[in-house]
Amino acid sequence: MGWGTADRSIEIAGGPARAEALKAALDDARAAWPHVELRDHQLEALDQLLGRIAAGTARTWVDAPTGSGKTITFCALAAALGGSALVLVPRRNLAEQTAAALARHFPGVPYTLDGTHMVGQPGIAICTYQAALRHTQDMDWEQIDLLICDEAHTTLGAQTRLLLDRAENALIVGFTATPATTTGHVEQVFGPVAATLDRLSAINRGILCPLRSLRVERAVDLSGVARVRGDFDAASLGRALDKALWHSACADVWAEHFAPLGLAGVAYTATVAQAHALADEMTARNVKAAAVSGQTTPRDLQRVLKDFAIGRIDVLCNADLLTEGWDETRASVVMHLAPTTSERVFVQRLGRVMRPAPDKEAVSVEFLPVGDPMGVQTSHDLFGMGWYNPLGRVAGPADTSERGKLAQAAKLLAEQEGERPRLVNPGADLRDILGGLTNGGWRDADPGLLPSSLREDWIEAAGREVECAEVADLVSAGISSDGAFAWWGLSGVVHRRSQPGADQTLWRAWALALLVQPELRAALPADAPRSVLDRLRMSNRERLRAIWWHAAQTGKWERLPQLEQLGRSSDRRKRWSTLEEASSWAPAWAWDVSRGLADTGRPGRNHELHRIASWEARHIITNGGELGLIGIWLRAAGGAAPDPVLPKDAGALRLAQAARLVLTLGPDDLPARSEHVRRVVQAVMRCGGWAELLGAIGATDFSTADGRRAIRTAVSAFAPKSLGGRRQWTALQQKLPRLPSWEVLTGTASATPDGGERPSPSRRRRRRRLRAASLTNETPAVTPEAPARKADRGGPEETAPTTSGPASARRRRRRRRTGRTADATSTQASTPVESLPS
Repeated sequence: MGWGTADRSIEIAGGPARAEALKAALDDARAAWPHVELRDHQLEALDQLLGRIAAGTARTWVDAPTGSGKTITFCALAAALGGSALVLVPRRNLAEQTAAALARHFPGVPYTLDGTHMVGQPGIAICTYQAALRHTQDMDWEQIDLLICDEAHTTLGAQTRLLLDRAENALIVGFTATPATTTGHVEQVFGPVAATLDRLSAINRGILCPLRSLRVERAVDLSGVARVRGDFDAASLGRALDKALWHSACADVWAEHFAPLGLAGVAYTATVAQAHALADEMTARNVKAAAVSGQTTPRDLQRVLKDFAIGRIDVLCNADLLTEGWDETRASVVMHLAPTTSERVFVQRLGRVMRPAPDKEAVSVEFLPVGDPMGVQTSHDLFGMGWYNPLGRVAGPADTSERGKLAQAAKLLAEQEGERPRLVNPGADLRDILGGLTNGGWRDADPGLLPSSLREDWIEAAGREVECAEVADLVSAGISSDGAFAWWGLSGVVHRRSQPGADQTLWRAWALALLVQPELRAALPADAPRSVLDRLRMSNRERLRAIWWHAAQTGKWERLPQLEQLGRSSDRRKRWSTLEEASSWAPAWAWDVSRGLADTGRPGRNHELHRIASWEARHIITNGGELGLIGIWLRAAGGAAPDPVLPKDAGALRLAQAARLVLTLGPDDLPARSEHVRRVVQAVMRCGGWAELLGAIGATDFSTADGRRAIRTAVSAFAPKSLGGRRQWTALQQKLPRLPSWEVLTGTASATPDGGERPSPSRRRRRRRLRAASLTNETPAVTPEAPARKADRGGPEETAPTTSGPASARRRRRRRRTGRTADATSTQASTPVESLPS
């Protein structure tokens, strides 16, 4: 007798009697179950089961999270109904756990463990599904009154379904925390659900402890990992994780975050070898860890689990051995070293650490590949939370006290990472996502992943905090095509409230993005390129650079001075004539001039605006559309000077003319001022081009006497104060980088035979004195009779030491020479310490 997904009920013998027995037990729970006090949610589940039984339902099931006491619930059900009951469990440890619960809380109920021959006799028989399949013929299926299927999701196989069909007279009730699997749903076997306890509600009611989350992202490629039944293949996953040394990263995380807090937990690995490697890594970091697997003998397994319970072991490393049936309240941290895409596996792992205890909080440590999560399950997906804070609460009441160990650790991590949450689950509740967009949260929320109904809210939240420069940086760094529309809307918001000219970096970033990202262009409105083109503006310096760049491309140097002047003219007729002439060879410069004409349109002169629109339409078409004109505009406004080329005529520039040009060319190798345009243009035409001019200036040697004289003459007419010393000269050189260095200008940087620079005269004198002092072998004698006066200062006489030897003789001769020339030099003008040589 198979079951489909439809709501199917069967009237069986004894149905009303079962309902009456369960009702009587619920009416006086203390009398019916004197050795156990059932919690409210367990009584609620039994009451809902009563309704299904009273309606004559033969099969039903209960959905309750791991750790909520399902074992006690179905044992109470069996004790209340009496008769012959069979409890099927998937693993041996679960059978022992059920037997222990019966012995402790229901001592008056007889039971047998692995006694398949006792099935059908009064009392409760406990065995595994595998044992029931092996000994089907030895079991009296017709005498079973109640069949309980623990971990009911394991009954979806064909053989197990046939096994359940043998109990034709029994009430069949399943209990599970994960009703859906990759092979189906428990409704296909048990029909409609009788009772449901939501996981989040269980946490809020204190049935389970609160949960925190810590995400650890590591560079690992899981794209090549094979998949089996929708989840990662263990062996293939283990090889990928071993390459990334994830077990070492897991040990580091535990030693850093949880060992100082004295916590205990369990780590799930992909392979048995990885479990042992992780245990070794943790032991090397003074963490008490042990590895268990299916290869561990039952005796050793019981010993390890007992050591964990009494605190001799803090971390249990296993490869999915302890996912079902292991209940230890001391475990509070679960480390998903082996990522899983199965919600069932993830929920079972979480259940191992969420059993409540005083002041207990559970932590889910989730190791994820950087970038694409590839469907890996996380606690944020499970509980529908959108924003992530390191060690932040994922489920449970908000922790505002900040007194617990984990709360303090979470606060410290938040401070280290900027105290700003990150959106990791765009599919969460809309109110949850909306609440996290404020206070900078929008920066960590990709608008391309947000629901379309929240994109306007994202733009509003970002528009209150962001400036043009930040949006420009983000656009330049690259944005996804899915979020392009939201970024475009945000750009419009910051443009409207920005100061004139402050938004140019933003529109230039958009201009470049439109050129290099075709997929981004396709996601934007059709008029986006024209809007960017309309909002681009050149500064005066960039306009000069643009027309200079165009002239270098076309050779139109003779028209450059006049066009540069007319482009700034207030006479609209002259500017129009300039546009008509220059648009064919200087399109970027002409477009910027036309923008100025459009901005200064006067009321009542609409025909001029139509004239501008008509001209711009022709201009755009001529230059390859909006994108073509944007490309020309960017190259002209930001184009660098060409590489220098030596002119054909070596004498195209005279030395004095080259010196004046050095002062004329600014940092971009363009005229430093508008009034210098004509002079530089003449030099360009004389040399044969811009590159040739730069080559001629670069080939000029200013280290000669004539070169230094030419530079000094040019500077004296331009900035005479710059000749006063090194500091003034360096300040001028920062504005005019083609100026020679101070050493070249003063003639103190002549080359030495070994290719270095000759030291200055003062330095040479100091070196001679040091060499002379080193030649003196004995300490100079002091002659107290020799008086010394402060020369030329009218000071009192002082007794000065008199030294003997070659060095002292040379110093005396030098003083005499200085005294003879003192009167001659007193009438001349003194020069600075670092003045120019005569």
